[in-house]
Amino acid sequence: GMRTVGQAEIIASIENDTGKSVSENFHMVGGAGLSSLGITMMNAPENNIFGWKARYSASDVKHVLLHENKDIYRRNWLTLRGLLGKPYDLDSFKETVYDKFGKTTFDQSILDTVIYSQDALTGETKAFRSWDPKKFYTADVVLASSVSPSCFGSYTIRELNSPSSHPGYTLN
Repeated sequence: GMRTVGQAEIIASIENDTGKSVSENFHMVGGAGLSSLGITMMNAPENNIFGWKARYSASDVKHVLLHENKDIYRRNWLTLRGLLGKPYDLDSFKETVYDKFGKTTFDQSILDTVIYSQDALTGETKAFRSWDPKKFYTADVVLASSVSPSCFGSYTIRELNSPSSHPGYTLN
């Protein structure tokens, strides 16, 4: 969490110094873990009409990480602080992420974006690329990259419009 706040602080400084958003300063961005939340927030289009204008600034990301972290890392008290299960409530994190992105798909990212995760079953790295033909909700990409097995457990992500028989990717 705090490393991502530091990254948001640096990017906010660049935005302030240049007077330009992330999408005006960079050609491509990437992240893994919780930094995927910040990167995708700064890359989410404001709406379908102004697809080039970012919905969130780096300062917005910093605010979310510092002031909404109680919703990202809400304790799951039923597990007795992690003794009987995962210590944090995945549903609370999901609500926060879906609140930020709604039904925005990852291919709508303003910049070419790469988000990394790890397959929970094989240990292989999984890269989500905004330019890939496979479509995913941005919120699902963030959750697949951000959840860690020790905090939330794994997260299964499925390609949009995939058949219900497709097992998806179980990531952490």
